Amino acid sequence: MISSAPDTISLTYKVKLKFTSMKGVHGTTAAIAQKIQEEGFKPSSFGRAGSGVYFWRYFSNDEYAKYLAHKWWEFCNKTGNYNKINGDKRCCFIVVKFQSDSLNLMDFSHGLLRENIRTLILNKLDALKSISDNNLTEEEIISGLFSTYVKKIEYDAKVTFDAIIADVPPPKGATGKVGKYVGSCAEAIVVMNLDIIQSIEYTEAV
Repeated sequence: MISSAPDTISLTYKVKLKFTSMKGVHGTTAAIAQKIQEEGFKPSSFGRAGSGVYFWRYFSNDEYAKYLAHKWWEFCNKTGNYNKINGDKRCCFIVVKFQSDSLNLMDFSHGLLRENIRTLILNKLDALKSISDNNLTEEEIISGLFSTYVKKIEYDAKVTFDAIIADVPPPKGATGKVGKYVGSCAEAIVVMNLDIIQSIEYTEAV
């Protein structure tokens, strides 16, 4: 059973007051960035914190967000995720600014929400993996559990979230000295409603 306690629901509204200049960085190939320029973002069907478009969050200093975006591009390059992509495979940063007014955000970086989703995953993951006709990967199952939790809170709170904020682990070894001292996860903004993106800037990685 997914918790829908009033305290959990109320947390989704308090975050509105915090983020007056929230920004994010998405790392991808130059060819994909060009396609995004022409056609817009297309949310992924799954990810480490559910479906959506993923950005590394920052407020004023984008250095670490770009570092993580580059590490993810590097990881995808090495694991063959870009093998079917034609064109320029150099890393490109897509830096976006989000509108700051009237956003409905669910903040999984808050301890209570993080504990709830962790408990859900611990309780359900092994059972779902053991289903004989389940061909999903572990990451796809966890992504589905995230999405299920969000939809349950949306239903209980009678709200539709524009985005969620979640602690997402970078590729192994990518956090460097910063991760050693301040934690191995970083905050990602997972955008479901693309209309909250206020401005977009494309820059080639150096």
